[in-house]
Amino acid sequence: MANEIKVADTKAQQVSVKTNNSLTEFMTSSDSWQMFMNQLPAKTQSEIKFDVYAYVNKNAETVAKMQPNDFMARVVDCYSKGFTLKDGDAYIIPFNQTYKDKEGNEHKIVVATFVEGYKGVVRLALESGLFKYFDCVPVIKESIISFDYRRNVPIFNNTYIPNGTEQVIGYLAFSETHNGTIREIYHPVEHFKKFALKNSIQCRVAKKLAGVWLNDFDSMCKKTALKELGKVSPRVTNPNAQQSQFFNYIDNEENDLLMPPETYENTAVMGEDLSNAPFEEQIVDSTKKSVKTPNTSELKCSECSTVITAAVYDYSVEKYGKALCYACQKKHKKG
Repeated sequence: MANEIKVADTKAQQVSVKTNNSLTEFMTSSDSWQMFMNQLPAKTQSEIKFDVYAYVNKNAETVAKMQPNDFMARVVDCYSKGFTLKDGDAYIIPFNQTYKDKEGNEHKIVVATFVEGYKGVVRLALESGLFKYFDCVPVIKESIISFDYRRNVPIFNNTYIPNGTEQVIGYLAFSETHNGTIREIYHPVEHFKKFALKNSIQCRVAKKLAGVWLNDFDSMCKKTALKELGKVSPRVTNPNAQQSQFFNYIDNEENDLLMPPETYENTAVMGEDLSNAPFEEQIVDSTKKSVKTPNTSELKCSECSTVITAAVYDYSVEKYGKALCYACQKKHKKG
């Protein structure tokens, strides 16, 4: 038994070393990666590199399924949006995507996908300086003594002490600003199941809870509730950079592909966002790539100052005439 564990550990270490070497080579040779890092203080650069290697060592087999340039592009997305790869703050997962070419032939490729964790959402909110509290908790049936129908929230028995065996019937997201403004949102479990079936690609295909909505239902409910809470939270007229990052995340309506790191199957035609791969390479199909040279004149959104990749810059300038992050692009689409 000990020999089997030793062999398994050795294999995992080999995958980790190989993946780390590939990422190191990419960091050294990629002009776009260097451009992104050079905008940051030396301390932040060191922290990001440490986070990346620590994440790879912990999730080596998962990261090995993704192309280095695709994975590192999602690292840029992660840190540009204010998230990190530490302690469940965010994840980068391989997503198996079926791409149809102009002739209708299907090609399978693996697309790296940035997915925020609910812990990262809480941290992003608190670091914005707007909130004293911003969190979400499961609601157990035994703790409720009544229900406030005017505010649509439960009334709790504050003397009840949970023992860990109770039935979770819903989730309560709550926030309080430093000036005392309180917001609360409560939804029963069934609400989140319906949300998943409507908004999660995996659940829609399976017609039932699937993927992380099945394996980590608690985390997904919390993240969904927190995002809804953020939409009704007080806004500021002239937000600073951290506040802009928080509200850009809250306003982003992208579908949840979700967490933690696993490979998910889905059959769909690749859309505009997925076909615009970052850095030097743009995915055309499973075997063909073309070179895309980054524009060095501006790598920040002209409206909210969020750091953006070269590919996002080129696309937004071509379509909207100025540099825009994903969130600001969507605002212009709605307008």
